[in-house]
Amino acid sequence: MAKSVDYIRELVECGLNTIYLQFDGVKAEPYIAARNMDLRPIVQKVLDNCKEADLDGVILVPTVMKGVNDDQLGATIQFALDNRDIVRCINFQPVSIAGRIDYEERLRMRITIPEIIHLIEKQTAGRVRVKDWYTIPSMVLLGRALELIKGRPELELSAHFACGMSSFLFLRDDGSYYPITEVIDIDKILGILEDICNLYAEGKRFAGVRAKLKLAGCCKTYQEKGFD
Repeated sequence: MAKSVDYIRELVECGLNTIYLQFDGVKAEPYIAARNMDLRPIVQKVLDNCKEADLDGVILVPTVMKGVNDDQLGATIQFALDNRDIVRCINFQPVSIAGRIDYEERLRMRITIPEIIHLIEKQTAGRVRVKDWYTIPSMVLLGRALELIKGRPELELSAHFACGMSSFLFLRDDGSYYPITEVIDIDKILGILEDICNLYAEGKRFAGVRAKLKLAGCCKTYQEKGFD
């Protein structure tokens, strides 16, 4: 992908709309430590070629290692914002330590997702806070409510609470940003979804109609933020 724009265009023509791109940081050191070479020029060339090929679904995937690149989380977010015309998401992945490794080395490198989001709060000067993140299981209510309303199975994502956490950022034209929690009362929405599930579980009359009215009420959870 770094060598040929035409290759990326062929992939797009075949239906490709998203790529996961290894991105260990904005400095050379993490790449040298983890990959034995500075891959930044190659990564940048991939991004340039994606831009030229109109592939705007790039997801940056940093493998986060304590003491190696855990100081570059905020800078990685800023890099994504600076390239927001093609970058859609960052998937921070804590290093998976497997195989033969000394216990002391494991402790030195190991980092958890909760640790990562605490570091992100510090490295973004509080613009992305710990409380702006929600776990994968928090979305079970969404899938379950939709399943009950539609009367057919829907995907339910569940896992250990620390297995995955996510947040969304809204961007201004000047490049500044703020988290989704400043626009939407997510806790209130989750409460509404729980109420919908209970309507069906308790066999309430007109559960379907009442559920849809409650969903319509979710619109009230949006807060004015000066959108154009």
